[in-house]
Amino acid sequence: MSSFARNSLLAAIALVVAIGAMEGVLRAIGFSFSFAPERVEFGWPNPTYLTERFERDPDLFWVTKQYRARLDELAEHAPDVLFIGDSTTEMGHYAEDFVRRADLRHPERTIRGDKLGVSGWSSYQGAVQMERDVIALRPRFVTVYFGWNDHWIGFAVEDKDIHEISRSPLEPIRWLRLGQLLTKAHYAWRTRGRTLVEQRVAPEDFADNLRQIIRLARSNGIVPVLLTAPTSHRVGSEPRYLEQRWLRDLSQLVPLHQRYVELVRDVAREQNAPLCDLARDFAALPAQTLSDEYFMSDGIHLQPSGDDRLAEFLLECFERQAELRALWNP
Repeated sequence: MSSFARNSLLAAIALVVAIGAMEGVLRAIGFSFSFAPERVEFGWPNPTYLTERFERDPDLFWVTKQYRARLDELAEHAPDVLFIGDSTTEMGHYAEDFVRRADLRHPERTIRGDKLGVSGWSSYQGAVQMERDVIALRPRFVTVYFGWNDHWIGFAVEDKDIHEISRSPLEPIRWLRLGQLLTKAHYAWRTRGRTLVEQRVAPEDFADNLRQIIRLARSNGIVPVLLTAPTSHRVGSEPRYLEQRWLRDLSQLVPLHQRYVELVRDVAREQNAPLCDLARDFAALPAQTLSDEYFMSDGIHLQPSGDDRLAEFLLECFERQAELRALWNP
């Protein structure tokens, strides 16, 4: 063996040993930097359940394992109403209840309604979904139900920045802690000087995402319908579990959520977009009824009776507004 070949081999061995040592140290200290589904921060389901049900997506971060097949199904028949959102949409039944109620009340025209919500999503993912997937389905109306995951604590970076990381050239070695460290270092360098935010989606970005969804919908002949997110949360009775991963200060739960609800109202007014103020409608009901009959214990997700009530509020909203009453036009 020549001296050059021997030196090259020794250098390669030394590099492998060094990488192995660094990898071992990073694993020993528990370092990780990942935006895979198991790291989603939101009310329910838990991270393990997410891992079992979701797969990675380069643009949307994660989708359900049935998501792509669902897109193919919807492409065959353009829905009259497409319901997009987070777990309150994916796991709730208000979309089905809305269609059932609408058909009973307006038998003159049967409507088709389908949902395409994904648990844990924020409005950022909703805006990307709107551009990449929803427009191609050609729905006449799209209801937009986001606001919970946007204001939870994220990954120390905002959702809008995660796309860059998910497209990192180091993606093939994301399972290596060293690859994760290099990705984090690269991101830290790219974002130096920025003001850190607590939420996955800062308030101004939440509003911009809604504007983007409205713009995309309008420019493609789709009527966007903004929904505010109702809750049974009350000051002094906040669910304690939310302190574990979702909020640093539990006393901020109610005012923080209310701020995002107000942003939905502001954007709807500013953009002259239809608004169904479900948060207002539910808030007008007795607090005990909300807790006992309509909401699950997390104060976020609805029981079946709550989904049915939401569907009724939503149908009444469609019936009140001229632009939305067009749903029953040929």
